[in-house]
Amino acid sequence: MSDVSLRLLELSDLEQIMTWINDPEIVGNFGWFGKPVSREEEQQYLERLIASSTDKVYSAFSGGEYIGQVGLHELDDRNKQGRLSIIIGNKDNWGRGYAHQMVDALLDKAFNDLHVHKVWGVFLEQNKKAYRLFIEKCGFRIEGILRQEYYRGGVYHDMIRIAMLEDEYWARAWEQADGGDQSVS
Repeated sequence: MSDVSLRLLELSDLEQIMTWINDPEIVGNFGWFGKPVSREEEQQYLERLIASSTDKVYSAFSGGEYIGQVGLHELDDRNKQGRLSIIIGNKDNWGRGYAHQMVDALLDKAFNDLHVHKVWGVFLEQNKKAYRLFIEKCGFRIEGILRQEYYRGGVYHDMIRIAMLEDEYWARAWEQADGGDQSVS
């Protein structure tokens, strides 16, 4: 059972977000963080996200402690898919299993509440932590390599595109509920 809970993003989350938004170690893998973000800019961004019909962003908590954000972006009603995002805002919480729990909780919302068909995402090819999280722990599948997709540090980098389909989610959920035991009694 997960000890991470999610709730929809609120403007009151601005205080927590400002503690990590300008930390290059935390946001360094995200291309859109090229310069420091002011409090006013972040507040305007949060207001747009909260009002958006194509973004569902959640704040994650464990035992009442703020952990970070996880969300679905570019939600597409016609094709029933959305792009996954995740960030753990406190380095003290890295390596404690929260990312896995946050992704699992988001997938539950995506496939049960939002009724999407596909959740997809991308990460830097050299990001071994993301590979372990998404592929090995959460069961995403690689859809392909986006060659020289991301420019950082004066160099172009390849990105790995991943996805989980609705039937893959339900098969995984069934296997987990069954304890992974496929035998017939």
